[in-house]
Amino acid sequence: MTPDEMANPRFITRTALNAVLGDDIIPHHLEIATIPCSGLRISQGALTGHLAWRFVVRLPLAPGQSKPNPHQHYTHHAGRSIVTNFVLDTASSYCVIPQECLAALGYNKHRQPVSVYTPPDVTKRLKSSKSRPGLRGIWAEAGEEEEEEEKLVSLDIQGVRVKCRIGQRGEAGKLNAQFLIDGGLHLCFDPRTSDPVLFVISSHDDSRLGFSQVPRTVIVSTWNRVRAVIGW
Repeated sequence: MTPDEMANPRFITRTALNAVLGDDIIPHHLEIATIPCSGLRISQGALTGHLAWRFVVRLPLAPGQSKPNPHQHYTHHAGRSIVTNFVLDTASSYCVIPQECLAALGYNKHRQPVSVYTPPDVTKRLKSSKSRPGLRGIWAEAGEEEEEEEKLVSLDIQGVRVKCRIGQRGEAGKLNAQFLIDGGLHLCFDPRTSDPVLFVISSHDDSRLGFSQVPRTVIVSTWNRVRAVIGW
């Protein structure tokens, strides 16, 4: 991490987030992959106050396949599914996906043109701006250098299709307000625990659920709580 990143309070590392939520970038097995779901309001350590979830990330389905429903229970998944830790940052312009997650999804091999694009406004800025050292991205081994804002990736996060900026090295996953809008999601808080809960606004089934019935995406062990407090 560069000195500029260390001085930026909004830059969150995967190491810091994993110390609270547990290791991520692991294959999806039994973790919650649906909405409604509950996350965690971090109450101790350097990330106090952040809202966090462990979500399942997938590459977009191939043409002709139906788009995932965020509040539908899945019994079969096409392609790889990777569990990734995220925090909510409503001030962020884009969701952020860790480079390690893309690599685990096999994105480096696929290089799917339909999944990566450069927004017109970004292209204009890049052409008019002075040259500067590019951010070495997940394709660094191939000798390519990427601008931080140059690449956006379309992914399915917990069944919601969103466009994500590829994170810097070591950067944690982030969700922004557009994620809530695109998924038609309602954010509220469990009055017992103060933990964040996501519901699908249009789902009558979701509205009838009590907070105690909403599955949790984060189950924090005692050891991880200790690590968060002492800053490991």
